[in-house]
Amino acid sequence: MNAISINFQNFVQIQNSQIVTTSEFVAQAFDKQHKHVLEKIEQISKEIKASFFEPNFRLKAKQVKTGFGYRETKSYELTKDGFMLLVMGFTGKQAMAIKITYIEAFNAMSEAILDLNSTLSDNLPAKTTADDRTPLRQAVAALVGRKGIDYSTTYGMIHQRFNVGAIEDLPAEQLPEAVAYVHALTLHTGLVGEVLDAEPAPAPFDDLDVAHLLLHAQDIRLFIRRYLPAFENLGIDKGGALWSYVHDTAPVFNRVRAAALPRLKDQWMQRQIMKTAGV
Repeated sequence: MNAISINFQNFVQIQNSQIVTTSEFVAQAFDKQHKHVLEKIEQISKEIKASFFEPNFRLKAKQVKTGFGYRETKSYELTKDGFMLLVMGFTGKQAMAIKITYIEAFNAMSEAILDLNSTLSDNLPAKTTADDRTPLRQAVAALVGRKGIDYSTTYGMIHQRFNVGAIEDLPAEQLPEAVAYVHALTLHTGLVGEVLDAEPAPAPFDDLDVAHLLLHAQDIRLFIRRYLPAFENLGIDKGGALWSYVHDTAPVFNRVRAAALPRLKDQWMQRQIMKTAGV
């Protein structure tokens, strides 16, 4: 086969982020029967370490339909290193020219990938580091402290304002603008429609909140009561704080239950509170 008549660019491809060729392409390029190429690969597998063979010669099996059903055929994907090892002993009138042209195809594909990655990197906005974002974190902390809103809400406002999914995606050139934006929110000036017009009112604290708090406190009390002897044996309660929480708080829990239960409409919650009341 004339090496010049072959488009070797079609003989190399990208699989799993690696540039590879196949044993079938090698057989075609060097004008050999595929079964003979497979025999050579299997011979190599017996002569070299598996740690080199397996990543550079990847077996591919597939079912091919025949007149009598299906039969399994196999081939190999070869990296550049695998290819060079395989064809090292190939001889013939044009073998050297084919080897060189094949290797040039590998190299051309590699250079094309590098150029593409470089182009994509050049077009991406510069990322910021955690240190770069320190002024923004400080501004957010100030806003949270002054306005009484949570961090999640604050960062969500920044994400929406600058159309990013995460604060790490904020381009470096927009970081000063983001800091100024948060400062403006904190100072309550300049951003119509996005500034809090008044200090946010505290969230209402209703009877169900009291019930949840009471239930969790009673659960903790039961847990401590159950394992108090173990805590004492381990020296964990030397000051008696856990013992006091179990025994000295009983009158307080009784008063809270007496005040909360008549106001509570959730019957399931009432039952849960009474179930965990006794110690």
